[in-house]
Parts: sequence; structure tokens; C-alpha cells
Amino acid sequence: MQQAVIFVRASKKEQGYQRQVEDLRAVAQSQAVQVVAEISEKISGAKRNQDWEGIQQLLALSRQGAIQKVLVSEVSRLGRSTVEVLQIVEELTQLGISSLVQKIL
Repeated sequence: MQQAVIFVRASKKEQGYQRQVEDLRAVAQSQAVQVVAEISEKISGAKRNQDWEGIQQLLALSRQGAIQKVLVSEVSRLGRSTVEVLQIVEELTQLGISSLVQKIL
């Protein structure tokens, strides 16, 4: 069984992300993957990757070989900057980690 991390983000402090978590738990169950971590963050998507504690935690788990899959509700949860998102996806891909995006906009 593949090990996965759920990654969720809300852009503003007053926004919630519980629905993202619940939806992604259901996706994990349907994909028969074991969720080993849930990373949640409230930070603007305009921030750089190194400023995101959650992204750094996600990359650390990836580099340690602790996961094989990342579950996100939509690509924008990984950031707003195309370059920043591509850097994350590229590193995950190089580490052999697949990304499952629940909604393609």
C-alpha cells in the first residue's frame, strides 16, 4: 500500500480547510493509499516556497522517502506562482512521488 500525505492550504486566517481534508481522506480511501500525514497551512499562495512551513514539511517527508503520493484538492493549494508550483512538482517527480490533484480547473 502506498504511503501518502494530504496537503491542504487556506489563503487567509479566517478561511477553513476542513472540507479539503475530508474530501482528500475520501480520495485516499478510494485509491487504497495509507495517509501517514496531514499537512495544513494558512498562508497566502503568493509567498515563496521557502516561507511555507507546510511545503517544507512536505518536501522533507518526500526527501526521506516516507511517502509515495501527495494528495491536494487543486493545484493552487501548492501555490499561486506557476514557477513555484512547477518547482515543487518537479522535485516530487524526481523523487518518484506522484501527485493526485482532486480538481482540475
